[in-house]
Amino acid sequence: RRVQPLLCDVRHVAPSLAHSLDVDEGFPPLEQALEPFKKAFDWAEAKAQGRVLPREGTDEVYEEAQAAVRRVESAFDSVLAQWRAHLRDPSICFWTPAGSTTEPFQLAVSEETLQRRGTPEEFMQMSSKKGTVRFWTEELQDLVASYLATKASEEEALKASATRFFRIFSSNFATWRNAVSAAAEL
Repeated sequence: RRVQPLLCDVRHVAPSLAHSLDVDEGFPPLEQALEPFKKAFDWAEAKAQGRVLPREGTDEVYEEAQAAVRRVESAFDSVLAQWRAHLRDPSICFWTPAGSTTEPFQLAVSEETLQRRGTPEEFMQMSSKKGTVRFWTEELQDLVASYLATKASEEEALKASATRFFRIFSSNFATWRNAVSAAAEL
C-alpha cells in the first residue's frame, strides 16, 4: 500500500519493476493468506522461544492438554501443602534433578525436620545431599506418571497444531511462490 503512490513515477522509468510491485498484477495480495497467522500465535514469542505456541482460543486440543497439565500441577501443590502441614515445616519443597525427566518432583525435606518429626512410613528415599533428604510417596509416583503423560499429550497437541499451521501455509503455495518470484525481480 505504501508503494502504490510511487508506482506512477516508476512506471515511466522501469515498467517491469512497477508491474512487479503492483498488487494484483505482479505482486500477489498477501493479506488474506497472512490472516490466519496474525491471530493464531504471538510472533515475538515464537521468535524468542523458537516454537509456535497457539494463542488462547485458537486451538482447543492444545488448550485442553494445557488444562490437564495445570490440574496435575495443582495436585502437586496440594501434596506439598499436605506434607508441609504434616511435618510442620514450610521449607519443604519439590526438587527435580538437573536434566532428569523421569524423577521430577521429589519432596526435599531437611534432616533436622526428619529428626524432629520422624520419617513418615510413606516416604521412599530417592536421593540426598548434606542436610536434605529427597523422597517420593506412592501418591507422588502416580502424580509424576500422570504429569509426564499430560506433558507428552501437550507436546503432541503442539505438534498437531504446528502441522495445521504448515497445512494452512502450504494451501497458499501459489501465492507464496508468486510473491517470492515478484520479490526476486526487484
